[in-house]
Amino acid sequence: MKRHYLKILSISFLILVLLSSCGGGGAGSSSSSAGGSSSMVSLTVGGSGQTASLRIEKNTLFAQAQRWFNDMIKTDEVIAGIPSDVSRITFTISAPGMTTITKTDAVSGQSSITETFSVPNGNNRLFAIAAYDPTGSLSYTGSTDADLNGSAVALNITMTAASSNIHINEFLVPTATSYPWGITAGPDGNLWFTEYGGNKIGRITTAGAITQYSIPSEDSEPWGITAGPDGNLWFTEYGGNKIGRITTAGVFTEYSIPTAGSEPWAITAGPDGNLWFTEYGGNKIGQITTAGVITEYSIPTAGSEPWGITAGPDGNLWFTEAVGNNIGRITTAGVFTEYSIPTEYSIPWGITAGPDGNLWFTEYGGNNIGRITTAGVITEYSIPTAGSEPWGITAGPDGNLWFTEYGGNNIGQVVIH
Repeated sequence: MKRHYLKILSISFLILVLLSSCGGGGAGSSSSSAGGSSSMVSLTVGGSGQTASLRIEKNTLFAQAQRWFNDMIKTDEVIAGIPSDVSRITFTISAPGMTTITKTDAVSGQSSITETFSVPNGNNRLFAIAAYDPTGSLSYTGSTDADLNGSAVALNITMTAASSNIHINEFLVPTATSYPWGITAGPDGNLWFTEYGGNKIGRITTAGAITQYSIPSEDSEPWGITAGPDGNLWFTEYGGNKIGRITTAGVFTEYSIPTAGSEPWAITAGPDGNLWFTEYGGNKIGQITTAGVITEYSIPTAGSEPWGITAGPDGNLWFTEAVGNNIGRITTAGVFTEYSIPTEYSIPWGITAGPDGNLWFTEYGGNNIGRITTAGVITEYSIPTAGSEPWGITAGPDGNLWFTEYGGNNIGQVVIH
């Protein structure tokens, strides 16, 4: 069934956007929203072979809007029905600085579903649809963007099989120039991240709601962060030369690193029940117990400048080498292996174990998200925002990858299937 829709019908999902306009209620216009700041948007998915013009007539929000669309749409584009393997559909509308709007509908034999939303006017509003099968797996997904300014707009989203599509969402951090870096999944079901410029630890829910906590030490310059085996979050203080701990209630504790000027960067929970971190300035890999006892190990390669580190699915620790342009692996016995990244000067920074059994990392210089298998095979994916300067990355509780954009001041999401 899925192949039939993909190859024959191309899974075209029509979005009908009926917008309120500013001004009076004469012919060719509809009543405006309060202050003209929002538009009523009707999203329709599916159909049973009706032409676009027929679908518009059946789903008009305002009688006057029908005349707009009769003039605008001249083609007889056929709308495919909802595939039989779809059990629920999620609508998502988002944009930088806008609260994300999400609605999920159950599907039980319907040929189409329509939802209406009040969406703030503005540019680059992202309209996305995700369709799931009865097992909860993502079957189809697609998106498009549009400017909402009071004019009528008709948009089409072409859905593709989820296995061939990766979509990235972004959420604006409240503090300007916060420079988010490290990010990790917390034991409370949220994502936790560091704010290098804001001197804070942030928390973001999978719905995009952000809370911030100030670090006791001034100018601590927090970087890496990870969930510890003790149910707390552990992070590095690049400027403070410390390892910090924060509970999910926001209580802080800090531990000084023996090597002066070690410049700790990333940190991860190891397979031995301890926390492991990189020392960019000290050229070492550090270990700290949950009781705060620190041990340091010198890296054989001089000037490797280790940054990101994570525990891999193979029981080893994996880390990035910014200057060496490599992904490194170290066993708990101290044996090193290095793998070269295809993109030159990619400047790899953050790295995490993904839900697919691979390691995922950010390329600050390459503006990519990279993936490496435990056998050392590397694949790279481009980030939509140019110059986003991705830093930290982690696997989220929703089964996707989440990362920070130092230059873009965004939180990014990689949807994998």
